[in-house]
Amino acid sequence: MVWKQISFSIFSILIASLLSHTGCRSKDALFTSLPSSKTNISFSNTLEKKPLLNILYYLYYYNGGGVATGDINNDGLVDIYFAANSKGHNKL
Repeated sequence: MVWKQISFSIFSILIASLLSHTGCRSKDALFTSLPSSKTNISFSNTLEKKPLLNILYYLYYYNGGGVATGDINNDGLVDIYFAANSKGHNKL
């Protein structure tokens, strides 16, 4: 009985590792990385180093604040709003 469980576990690990190496790898990229010199975006979400601001006390600390898009000033162009983890570092 124990050998069946061990062999099933080993088989499951092998299948999972094979799938992770062969699955979901598309040759066609949906997005292209552009340098900030071309996009004029220079946002950096720099995290503060404080004893209580870490993953042990705040689980989502390293996930980032977020990004939103919309035409804020009604000029017909999409504006990007970057939300930072720390106060006062958000950028439009």
